[in-house]
Parts: sequence; structure tokens; C-alpha cells
Amino acid sequence: MLDKYLELEKRRLEENSLLNEDYTFLYEQDYSDSEDLILLLSSYHSWFNEELRDFNNGVNYGYYHAERSRRTSAMLRELHRFTNQLRTVVKLSPKYASIKNQLNSLLGRSGTHIPEGFENIDIDEVVPIFESKENKVVVHNKKIELEFIDSGSYAKVFKYYDEYYNKEFVVKKANADLTSKELERFKREFEVMKEIKSPYVVEVYSYNDEEKSYIMELMDIPLWDYLQEAGDSLPLKDRLNLVGQILRAFQHLRDNGYLHRDISPKNVLLRDYNGMKVVKVSDFGLVKPKDSQLTSKGSKVRGSLNDPKLNVTGFQNYDEKHETYALTQLIVIILSGKYPFHTLEEGPLKDFLIKGVSDYEKRFQNLEELKAEYLKVKKELCV
Repeated sequence: MLDKYLELEKRRLEENSLLNEDYTFLYEQDYSDSEDLILLLSSYHSWFNEELRDFNNGVNYGYYHAERSRRTSAMLRELHRFTNQLRTVVKLSPKYASIKNQLNSLLGRSGTHIPEGFENIDIDEVVPIFESKENKVVVHNKKIELEFIDSGSYAKVFKYYDEYYNKEFVVKKANADLTSKELERFKREFEVMKEIKSPYVVEVYSYNDEEKSYIMELMDIPLWDYLQEAGDSLPLKDRLNLVGQILRAFQHLRDNGYLHRDISPKNVLLRDYNGMKVVKVSDFGLVKPKDSQLTSKGSKVRGSLNDPKLNVTGFQNYDEKHETYALTQLIVIILSGKYPFHTLEEGPLKDFLIKGVSDYEKRFQNLEELKAEYLKVKKELCV
């Protein structure tokens, strides 16, 4: 019955030149069993965003013309009809459901006067506007609605509000198409984070084997975003404080026999405690215990700051000298606010970078060497 409806809906949109594949990549993972549904979700996503872009143009003038108002209202009616028919399968995200209600209350058939101070509507281009049919998780023996945050190669990330604890948490759910080895790595990520008891590692709570997901604490902002927003205004003492926490975090990892292998400013998150920023390392999907056999020969090198020569020597040969290679760059990014480093000025920080990314035998051989050299740089920067 559903397949018939999707076929008819696809034909109807095609007749009105409304089929659009631009957003299919957002829905392929969760709806891989129905190409027609993927295309329809993409098409309505495109149609909604097209109307929002036009409406934002009207916001700039304070008025949305009658013809455009009627056209956008017609789109909203069609969208309501579509989501109502598929209410057991999909629904609009909370954000877009709110936008839909807001527009319905504003739009008039003879034109729309836009209230003074009304801000342009934020449009989602890389986030699904339709919630996945799997956007639920069992917590305290009941289904909880999830809000999509982000997605990666191995998993999707959601958040939810827990009434029992009166706070928000994050759920990381493995993608449905992972191989058994990738699923093993996904669960290993949780186990390692659970095992490492450190204030500088994102805390995780429970793993659900049936749903292939786990719950963890909600962070405030990725380090990279924080550095970008702060820009040159971030004081040196705050930058040094961040580096100090990161060194303690990776010291703890090393002392427990782990190599992270995916060091980057996007995989370090910050938690704000009344204005005090605390570093928390995340994304342990590539973590390597010293006795691990998970990395096979020929494994593709991942990690944005990793030594490109690993493509020749093999990711399975990643060791502490490769960890210091990436960690050196992360420290320089924090202290300079620059990446790539082509505009980095001559001085102790650039010398530190050059040493850290030198040839394998010439770079920092271990974390102790890196820390000793960093303390010299810190002393010179504070003069």
C-alpha cells in the first residue's frame, strides 16, 4: 500500500517538475529500502528550502507579495498532506515543524507584511528536515524522541532531554551498513571511553546491543568552532590552559596504553562550567590499544592531522611518533589560531611545529619530549 502511494506521489511531483535529487544523500542511510521515498524526501526538502530562500528575500524588504505568499502556502499544504500520509514513517524535524507553524500564522492570501525585527529563517542544507524512522531510543523502559545533531562515516549523533535526570544527553547510533568489523570498532570505542576514567575524556554511560547505540554526555562546542568564534580575541592564558588540559588528556591515554589516531580540533570538545572551559577528547573510533589486531594491512589512513607517509608505511604501524606528529599540530592550532600554517610567523612556535612534523626519526619520539619542548615555547611566549 505504501509503495503504491509513493509511486503516485512521485508521478505527481514529476508532472509538476518538483522532483529533486539534491538532498538524497541525507536520507539514503535511513531509508535505503525505498528509493522512491528517498527521492520524495529530497524533493520536499528542496521545495521547502526553495520557498524559505524566497521568503527570506521578502524579509529583507518587510513584505512578501501575494502571489508568493499563496505559492508558499500551497507548498505547506502539500507538505502537510505528504507527512500526514506517512505519519507512521516520517515527520518533520522539530525545527522545520516550528518554521512551518510560524509561516502558517504569517502568510496571507493578499500578501504578507513581515513584522519589524523578524530575522531571516535559518535553512538546513546538510541536516535532514525529516526525522528518521529510527530517531527513537529506549530510556527508562520507554521510547524517547531524538533530535538529529550530526552524522559521520560510522554513526549518527542525536540528543534528547531526559526528564528523569532533568538534563540533555547524546545518543550515538551506528550506521546500518557497517561491517561486522566496523561494528566491533564502534562498540570498542564505547568500551575504551568507559574504561578511561578521566575528566578530559567525554563520559559515556550505557551501550545498547539491540539498537547498536550508546549514550554519552552532551558537550557545548567543538574546540575548532570555539577557536573560530573567538578569533584573535582569545587571550594567550586561555590558549595555554587549553593546551595544558590536552596534554594531560593524552598523557592519560598513553599511560593506559592507548593511541587515539584521530587527533584534530574537531575531535576535541569543550564543556562550559560557569565560564570555565574544560577539554574533553572524543571520537575514539580509530583508537588503538597496544595489543589491538583491529587494524588490518592496507587500512585506509584517516585523521585530518595524521602523517601522510602512513599511506606508505601502513596505518597498522601507527605509533607514538605519529601521535606526537598530530598532537604537535593541534597545539600550534590552539596557540596560533591558524590552520593551515603557511602564515605562521618565524619564532619559537614555528620551530616547535617544524620539529614536531619532521621526518619520523627526527620528530618528537614520545610525549615526554614533546612536553619538554612545549614548556620552552610556553616560557618564551609568556615573556
